[in-house]
Amino acid sequence: MFAESALEIESGYMLTLKAAHTLRAGEDARQIISMAKWQVSETLCKTVDRAIQICGSHGYGRDMKLELFYRDARAARIADGPTEVHKMVIGRNLISGKSDF
Repeated sequence: MFAESALEIESGYMLTLKAAHTLRAGEDARQIISMAKWQVSETLCKTVDRAIQICGSHGYGRDMKLELFYRDARAARIADGPTEVHKMVIGRNLISGKSDF
């Protein structure tokens, strides 16, 4: 569980750095920003969910703050456009050939 979270967090970090580099270079960064937003918000939800799973019933109590993190993580998937919108942006760019992939 820890290794999965570490890998996903690092992937999100690298996508975020690539998005920042693309923006700084003055290039169109919409594709990579959507990828980073999708990856990071999904990773946040998965990581908090795993933490709750590890802690068992204590993980969902208000004294652990994980329930607050879980609510915040869920909101992150909606802020700046829901994940589905970012998936559509990525898919549209892949189909139209505007992507480097």
